[in-house]
Amino acid sequence: EWRQAVWLLSEMSVRRVETNSIVYNPSIWACSKAGEWRQALQLVDSMTDNRVEVDAISRVALISACEMSGEFSPWAERG
Repeated sequence: EWRQAVWLLSEMSVRRVETNSIVYNPSIWACSKAGEWRQALQLVDSMTDNRVEVDAISRVALISACEMSGEFSPWAERG
């Protein structure tokens, strides 16, 4: 499920579809549920790179992904 969500998000980028946090957040949550904290972090970093607002939902999803895997993300302190 998380791979499909990330793929769909990348396809949107390739097709130059405008994205926002509402588009990113389901992919971040899918990664979180799968314990893919590195991929979740990459998505949040991609949001920042693409000047997409990292909202509270994005942050909670990332923190959840890190928590579930036992990892701590320094990104959580940047927000």
